[in-house]
Order: sequence, then C-alpha cells, then structure tokens
Amino acid sequence: MGMTFEEKLKIGQEGESRVLKYIASVPGNVILKACDLPPLKSGGGPRLSTADGETLVSPDGLILNKEGVLWVEVKNKTRFTWHRNSRCFCAGIDKLDIDRYREVKKQTGRDVVLCFLIRSSEPSANDASYPSCPKTSPTGLFSVEIDTPTHHTTTRYGLGGGMVYWSHNQLDFIANLEDIPN
Repeated sequence: MGMTFEEKLKIGQEGESRVLKYIASVPGNVILKACDLPPLKSGGGPRLSTADGETLVSPDGLILNKEGVLWVEVKNKTRFTWHRNSRCFCAGIDKLDIDRYREVKKQTGRDVVLCFLIRSSEPSANDASYPSCPKTSPTGLFSVEIDTPTHHTTTRYGLGGGMVYWSHNQLDFIANLEDIPN
C-alpha cells in the first residue's frame, strides 16, 4: 500500500527544511522560508498577492545575498527516474507547478530555481527491470532554473496535465547528501 498524503507531506517538509538550512548556511545567504508559514485556512501553502488581486502559489523560499534575490522550490525525491528512450536519469515536477512558478518569476522579475534532493542511489524496481538502466544513480542536491528547456514531458503522471523532466546532465550538482544537514 502507498503512503498517505500526510506521510508524503512530512517527507517533503523534511527535505525542504534540510535544503533550506543548507542554503542558509552558505556565507552571505539569507533566506525567507515561505514553507514555514502556516497554511491558509482554505488549505494549501503560502500565497503571494499581486496588485491586481491575483493570488500566486509561493515557492518554498526567497534567497537574498549580495548577488541578488531569487526564489527556490525544493523537491524531495527518493530517486531519479530512468528515461529508457534516451537512456538517462531524470527528475521532474508537475506541469501545473512549473506553470505556477513561471508566473511567480514573471510577476516578481526574480529567477525561480528548482532544487532536487535525491536520496537513494537504487533505481526503482520498475526502472531496474530495463537492461539499459544502470545499477546505481546519482544522489545529492541538484538544481535547475525553471526556464531551462526540459528534457521531456509526459501526460501520464502528475497534476494539471502531466510532468516536466530535466535530465541529470542538465542539472547543476550542488552538494553531496552527507553535506545536507538533518
């Protein structure tokens, strides 16, 4: 049986907390953690309000340093997904979310960076069933700016019309798992 929503939420929040602590530990970085704000009474996470009354879904945090300001959204993933057609590992998010974060970028004029915390080097049983899938995959903290062209999309999974994926090679490696605080 799969995990409950509450179990998935707890795992996601633990990953967000770990990654945002790591980002805040970099000298010169200051971070406003939107994910620590209490959820709205109507449900869901923190929102941004525009001058014309539009409501936007907030990424997890706002990083401020001498180089500027940018948004960060953390995705806590068990493992990379093997894309058998192109024979590479990929990480992705719901298409609905990417559209929301692109709107935040448009409205605020600030980049939005996705951070993928990949915890397991063992491919899923399904992925491992393909002869082309390596026995291990990379782990650690990886990032990509949301307007980086995607590797592929799918309509089979995810919310709001599917998922968008970036290949492992498109992602910037940030840190090893052991460097991310608990």
